[in-house]
Amino acid sequence: MHFSYDSECAKKLNLEDKIATLEKTLNSWKRRKLTLIGKIHIVKTLGLSKLIHSASVLAMSKHTVERINKIIFNFLWDGKPAKIKKKTIIAEKKHGGLKMIDFEIMERSLKLAWLKRIADNNLAAWKIIPEQALSQYGGMANLPK
Repeated sequence: MHFSYDSECAKKLNLEDKIATLEKTLNSWKRRKLTLIGKIHIVKTLGLSKLIHSASVLAMSKHTVERINKIIFNFLWDGKPAKIKKKTIIAEKKHGGLKMIDFEIMERSLKLAWLKRIADNNLAAWKIIPEQALSQYGGMANLPK
């Protein structure tokens, strides 16, 4: 994680470089004749794993999230129109889906996981920051347990 007074520099180091790495990784696998399930495994293990930490702690613009999803789904469909609806492909296998990850949903869930960490009863020093931010809404005491 990189910190800087220059937000553009920090964004480049924390996100842009990782997105570029994601793109390079997926491009290197494009030459292989992978099945759709194989491509999904590549996206999950080699692609999105590079972005999980950044997505959980950094604010991401809607444009950035859409860009990452576009890179991922372009890889799945080789840049051609999708053959299966996104809603279907991200569904659970028992519902006829392939359990593909939608980065927008993943990014939101990673952010929501912080609420549980904030709400638990341990007295970690880092909680001072969210406690201060939440004080205008009644503090952390009003968070559900």
